[in-house]
Amino acid sequence: MSHPNICTICDTDEHEGRPFIAMEYLDGQTLKARMLAGPLPAEDLVGLASQVADALDAAHARGIIHRDLKPSNIFLTSPGTTVGTVADMSPEQARGEELDARSDIFSFAHNEWTRFHNLRGWPVVRRKNGL
Repeated sequence: MSHPNICTICDTDEHEGRPFIAMEYLDGQTLKARMLAGPLPAEDLVGLASQVADALDAAHARGIIHRDLKPSNIFLTSPGTTVGTVADMSPEQARGEELDARSDIFSFAHNEWTRFHNLRGWPVVRRKNGL
């Protein structure tokens, strides 16, 4: 799949019983690292949300579900382009049920809620079960 906001996957394999994904090299940082550096300006958050939503839409149109959308899987390249793939899963994913695009949309909405709290400087409350 080729999209300006989705990292290219070169290969998937297994080494010593552990699966891995080989992806293109990107120069930048994860959204999680950027969020830990302090609140992001509102205009940056809107741009990031738009790019992530566009990437999810493109993936979903091809039947691809990310399944692990979270700030550490969203990558910010030097010019500010977002690529990547909510330590908080959708309820159906946490229950091990069949997934569809709604699962990624749930994660996307949760990420926006988290970024809003980051923007405001408010603490993010996590669920007790870690999901």
